[in-house]
Formats: sequence, structure tokens, C-alpha cells
Amino acid sequence: MNRELRRWCQLLEVFRGLFAKPGADRVTEWLTAWVLCPGCRTGTRLWQMIAGADRPRYEAYVAFCREGRWPNRPTCCGCGPISW
Repeated sequence: MNRELRRWCQLLEVFRGLFAKPGADRVTEWLTAWVLCPGCRTGTRLWQMIAGADRPRYEAYVAFCREGRWPNRPTCCGCGPISW
């Protein structure tokens, strides 16, 4: 594994720690798709970037974004509240 990929995986582990399964998987897939997606980044385009026939349906990602339990404060790094 090259150095950049290893660093990306380490960064994703910080975010994984903020969510329970399967939310942690959704967040890491979504963030990776966001970085790799060229051009306009829409929910549909990000979902299309996630490889594999076993990926969850698009509705699963929409439901996670809408109904998921989002942390108010990332306790793993001591940062302030996440502001959207």
C-alpha cells in the first residue's frame, strides 16, 4: 500500500470511530467517493462511484443522511461541534 493510500485509510479510521455499523461503512464509502468523483458531486454520482455489486441501494445512503445519528462533537480528536 502506498503512503498516500495508507494516510487516507488512517484518516477514514478517525471518522469510522464516530459511527456504529453500518453507518461507519457508509461514511467511509461516501467520503472516498467524494474525493474520487470528478466534476459535480451529487448524491447519485457519489453512489455510482462506490464499487461493487454488493453496495447498498441508493435509498440506504439517503436514509442514512436523513435519519442517521450524527455526532455533535467528535470526541476522538477533541474538536468543537461539527457545523454544517
